[in-house]
Amino acid sequence: MLKGVFICFLMIQLVFLTEGKIKEMKQGSCTETCLQDIYDSVTFNRDKVGNFLRQKARLENFLKVQSKKLDKKDDYAVFADELAAGLGGNSTSFICGVKNQGTQLNNATETYKFLQSCSSSIVASCTKDTTMISPEIEAELAACETKMLEFQAKVEGKYG
Repeated sequence: MLKGVFICFLMIQLVFLTEGKIKEMKQGSCTETCLQDIYDSVTFNRDKVGNFLRQKARLENFLKVQSKKLDKKDDYAVFADELAAGLGGNSTSFICGVKNQGTQLNNATETYKFLQSCSSSIVASCTKDTTMISPEIEAELAACETKMLEFQAKVEGKYG
């Protein structure tokens, strides 16, 4: 994560360098160095800025999906209760048809146990890990995104 922030700071420095070169170019002197700087800016925009923005969008989408799954954690309890009711209501001694044993009863009991455990499994799997994505890191990513978008707008506005 810190690598991305480091790239962001390098990009900020490049913005200031690029602004100076753009002013130089507008004054009518376009040297080979100036053209190389333009190429470097456009390439950086295409590769590094584009990559950062795509990765950040993937992260945001992942967190959104994770949050939606977490919101549905209690939905499976309803299905477990319906299954329990269909099997006689007593989860310690289900009945299945005439026989109180066999493959169907075992399958139904396993399914009930699985549905009962879904809520805790979803909580364990879908709770956001704040050690990896803390509010501070989210703030750094947002600040970096702002700088990346500013850089992208400048490059695309000047050379696009």
